[in-house]
Amino acid sequence: MKLQRNARAQAYPPRPVRIIVPFAAGGGTDITARLIGQWLSDWLGQQFVIENRPGAGTNIGTEVAAKAPADGYPLLMLGTSNAVNPSLYDKLNFDVIRDFAPVGGVIRAPFVLDVNLSMPVKQHVPYRGGGPALLDLIAGQVQVYFAGMPETIEYIRAGTVRRLAVSSATRAEALPDFPTVAEFVPGYESNVWFGVAAPQEHAGRDR
Repeated sequence: MKLQRNARAQAYPPRPVRIIVPFAAGGGTDITARLIGQWLSDWLGQQFVIENRPGAGTNIGTEVAAKAPADGYPLLMLGTSNAVNPSLYDKLNFDVIRDFAPVGGVIRAPFVLDVNLSMPVKQHVPYRGGGPALLDLIAGQVQVYFAGMPETIEYIRAGTVRRLAVSSATRAEALPDFPTVAEFVPGYESNVWFGVAAPQEHAGRDR
């Protein structure tokens, strides 16, 4: 095992790798990227650096990664937003399927419907990531938030937010006492997922 690990470390990467996260620090994508980055650093013996590039519903960070050299040293932490955005934006300066090669899936988890401890619902506010949204939820600036489980579970356990339900089809193993939305709205299911991709060469790519 040790020889195999050393051989892989010598092959890739001989220099630090950037993992571009298209969200602000503190959210589920960022937390997952930092965990996988540390694991990769330990496994491959090279530094994996997290670079947060939030904004425009992940489009800013994704475009930065799409235009980066296709040499395996910038990676992109992508997720649900990258699959949804082509249907929300008329023109994007990248194509996730064309511009990126999948490296691997990392996690699939339910959303958790969280509410501020004081409750009454007010408004919808767009955020640059789950971290800032959760801080505003705790502070009472917003009252309801459908958060990804990786970013919210510790706040739930600490009692700083109140959970109502999870969005998966069945109860979450990590939070078995939480009901599912489907227990009240039959057939409802929605999950967040994250994966790692790398820029890839193609005929129309700017060099």
